[in-house]
Amino acid sequence: MLNIKYKDLQISIKNNFICLIFSFHLFFWGITFGFIQLRFLIFLLIFPILLNLNKIIVSKFIKYFLISLALSLHLFFQSNIFFFNYLYSILGLFLIMVILDTYKEFFLNNLDKIIYFFLIFFYLFIIFQFFSFNDYFKEVSSNCVGCFSILRIFFKENSHLALIAPSVIFYLLFISNYNKFINYFSVIIFLLICFVNPSLTLYIGLITLLFFVLFFKLKLFKFKKIFLILMICFILFKLFTDNVAKIKVKDFFNENNNINLSTEVYKTSYLVAKNAIFYKPLGYGFNNYSEAFDKFVSDLNIYNKEVLLLNKKDASNNFSKIVTEFGIFSFFFFYFLISFLFNNKIDNKIRIFLALPIIIQTFIRGVGYFNGGFVLFVFFAFVLWIKTYMKNHSFK
Repeated sequence: MLNIKYKDLQISIKNNFICLIFSFHLFFWGITFGFIQLRFLIFLLIFPILLNLNKIIVSKFIKYFLISLALSLHLFFQSNIFFFNYLYSILGLFLIMVILDTYKEFFLNNLDKIIYFFLIFFYLFIIFQFFSFNDYFKEVSSNCVGCFSILRIFFKENSHLALIAPSVIFYLLFISNYNKFINYFSVIIFLLICFVNPSLTLYIGLITLLFFVLFFKLKLFKFKKIFLILMICFILFKLFTDNVAKIKVKDFFNENNNINLSTEVYKTSYLVAKNAIFYKPLGYGFNNYSEAFDKFVSDLNIYNKEVLLLNKKDASNNFSKIVTEFGIFSFFFFYFLISFLFNNKIDNKIRIFLALPIIIQTFIRGVGYFNGGFVLFVFFAFVLWIKTYMKNHSFK
């Protein structure tokens, strides 16, 4: 009996530790302690995989090695910089793909724990920080609370929280098996924190969430309808009263050079991508957006000089980054994304949960492949998509 309890305890500790690692990778990617970055703790999961090698795992290593080799060769032939400087990112992608393939069922079955680990640490940090200063509100800016203080430990920008906020909110409302009261309470608190730390990314992300709920005709009980209507009203109110957001939207369609910094960074990335795909139709290679940026940015008529230094690697959105790095090959990614969205063989709720962060980080605000869980969401979406594709095209 004691041995059984001890084994159960071991399994529980192990599973919780893995959930915590996934939570770090998805939500705590901005936190660093010296050279230690919490997002990279996911690489620890490669060790139990190596200790349990079998034919299936070896075949996964071979499969993802071939994919990584293809990316390496593409980068080698398309890049003009020192090639080996970028191999570490391909190695990281290789390891993450092996890990995600091995733990895909674990991840999907433990999403409640993964998300609530984030929320618990998130709330505790805000409470801790509140009591850490003699005069808390002098330590933060007028529109920032908790993790967005001058310390900026969790996220460096308000938009970074907005990258994952819609998926967290959607999961708690439509997928989570936890107590409904706790889920709704968590959503309300989380939304309040998000709205106190506003960003245009947040507004567009939540509008996208609401659009998907209506488009896919998800069942809405009375309380959910009321909740979503209130959320719509609040978003519209914030959009009409948030002058910063209105300026960003207006400047996006403004053809004059006198525009705000954030919008110019965003528009510049599109101009770099446009020039890059004509100059190198096959792309610049994986994670090599910075080479194209350095080549073309000096030819652009820049108003805010800070643009020359900002987002040189992540392009501020993954659309520009993917198009620049993969050229005409990037159309395969966009074909997959559209096909995944309209694949009715995949559960609507899972589709929305995975698609939200992919769409937000691709078209609205991105922070590269290895932040915000972008690789993770794309990988799991692709696995589900290819699984249904193989079923539909299998020989009977």
